[in-house]
Amino acid sequence: MVMAITMSKKPFAPLSDDSSELEEELAVNDLQPGMFICRLDCPWQETPFPIQGFLVEERATIETIKQHCKWVYIDRSRSTGIHFKALPTSPVLDAPRQPHPSPVKPDEQTGPSFLSRIKSFFGLSEEEDSAPAYPKTPANMMPEAFKAELNQAVHLIMNTQSLVETVLNDIRNAEVPNMRQVELIVNEMIQSVSRNPNAMIWASRLKEQHNYTYEQLICVSIHLVNFGRFLGFNAHELHCLGLAGFVQDFGMARIPPDIVHKKSKLTSKEREIMQEHVRYSIDILKADSTIPPEVIDIVAKHHERIDGSGYPRGLSGGLIGVHGEMAGLIDTYCAMTHHRPYRSDHIENHRALNELYAQRGKLFSETLVEQFVQCIGIYPPGTIVELNSNEIGIVIQQHAVRRLQPQIMVVMDTQRIPYKAPIMLDLLTNPYIDEKTPYSIRRTLPEGSFGINPRDFYL
Repeated sequence: MVMAITMSKKPFAPLSDDSSELEEELAVNDLQPGMFICRLDCPWQETPFPIQGFLVEERATIETIKQHCKWVYIDRSRSTGIHFKALPTSPVLDAPRQPHPSPVKPDEQTGPSFLSRIKSFFGLSEEEDSAPAYPKTPANMMPEAFKAELNQAVHLIMNTQSLVETVLNDIRNAEVPNMRQVELIVNEMIQSVSRNPNAMIWASRLKEQHNYTYEQLICVSIHLVNFGRFLGFNAHELHCLGLAGFVQDFGMARIPPDIVHKKSKLTSKEREIMQEHVRYSIDILKADSTIPPEVIDIVAKHHERIDGSGYPRGLSGGLIGVHGEMAGLIDTYCAMTHHRPYRSDHIENHRALNELYAQRGKLFSETLVEQFVQCIGIYPPGTIVELNSNEIGIVIQQHAVRRLQPQIMVVMDTQRIPYKAPIMLDLLTNPYIDEKTPYSIRRTLPEGSFGINPRDFYL
């Protein structure tokens, strides 16, 4: 059964004050493909268009818009091609790469090398590259707003890990956990995701991997808030989603550690014991009268599936509800993409999305899966990629309009030698390798490829 997603009916608002500087009113008759529409002259709910705003990619869309509006507002910073205009910025490092001369054969080279030209652009001498190594603090090359939010997000993640450890120890010792403190830190996470979801997601990947339960609940909470925000949910819904994602596995603290951390396949009896964590989590939450009932409902349903194959009640279809199904979908995604006790590796993001997409209409609603794929994108922050130039980079930020054209920190040259100073590359601005070839992502690489650790490019 396909479930319809109910979105909050509120007008689109730019995500930052800077965006409004590049917003302009335009007659529908003047619309062109490549323009990003952020506001309409009529309520969103009276049109068939997404509530988050959308990119006009074909003229047929313009004809549909004409049936509902006479005027629209476009955001130049989210538009593409000739309609794109970058937000005002001062650091030279935020500028896109300029086209380089066409490559020539090594024996024909008479001028400076490609690497030399890059170094000259960034004010580096040849001597400075005599011993290439990962820099300790290249975060100063990131856009200031992102860097500032990343610093806050990293500290928040560290505080969150400490709180999780305390709460789970309290549960193991049959003590009452400090749920007030949990709600406070979840609210901080919601604010951080609202300011810059890219920074918060990357910060969650910078932390040390040492406990699956800790990693899972932090991952689920962050992504639930991000997904809810993408769907246009209101503040109360975001609070409930973020809190539910954070607490839904608290009951794991009452499951025997030898089962939780077992590296081989669970027996049927062990699986029954493991499934009890849902009931334990509900009991813990019900003991605190301040927990919203919506949170308990989400926790109770995050392992239910629309085909009735889930647990503990075997609910199906619309009985699960949007929020409960979102929690289950993201719990599955985070479990796929993070280390598990019984698995030495984890699935790359694009493979995890492919698997989830294959389950649409079976375990999860088609609409919900498709919306989540759009929300998370193929290249989330922290993804290691190989460019068509043979250079290696790390995705820093995604663009809401063009998720296949993220901002990348290029960390290795074509010979897989680390750059002394990584190069910021924004694919949305259509930079070129040479006079004929634009940059693009050739493929994603497994985490840890070439010894790359995102932490090395932050600390």
